[in-house]
Amino acid sequence: MNYELSNKKFKAGKEIQEIENLIEAYELAQSNPLNQQNVLTCHKMLSETLLIKSKRGKYRTEQVGVFGSAALTYMAVEPPFVEKEMRMFFDDLKELILSDLNEIEVFYFASLIHLRFAHIHPFRDGNGRAARLLEKWFVAEKMGREFWRIPSERFYKENQSKYYESINLGVNFYELHYDRCIEFLAVLPSCLR
Repeated sequence: MNYELSNKKFKAGKEIQEIENLIEAYELAQSNPLNQQNVLTCHKMLSETLLIKSKRGKYRTEQVGVFGSAALTYMAVEPPFVEKEMRMFFDDLKELILSDLNEIEVFYFASLIHLRFAHIHPFRDGNGRAARLLEKWFVAEKMGREFWRIPSERFYKENQSKYYESINLGVNFYELHYDRCIEFLAVLPSCLR
């Protein structure tokens, strides 16, 4: 959105291409149902500048971690388990899409979807972008197209340190403390204020 309003702020080249790729992925998401194949297609689009062609839109086959300013802060699930975790993730997601949820439940589950996806970390790169897209996609799918306008991406950018602090629930996939996720679950509704 910022790019569309004032593209003079952005450097030519990779930065603009990343934005255009995200726009393309969001446009695809807005006109298609939320499911595994469409998420993989969106990842293929949004990761064009991040990954080599053979890695785009495909689950990772290598071990990945998240690094902070000083060191490794989180180790994702091992590659042999990614597909199994994603199969369970999309089974749960399908059930949620078919469920009758009130507004509070929609925002709760949208945030939880974002959090769980980020913790599985199914791609070599572009996981955060995909998780934020999934979160908004779920809200719009449950509550209507106008919810694509929620300024969540801007809010996450403006509150980046809080976002990273609250998403950090453990050192690895097997030691996540979801009993401490309330702070993260409150971030998405905060962008509505």
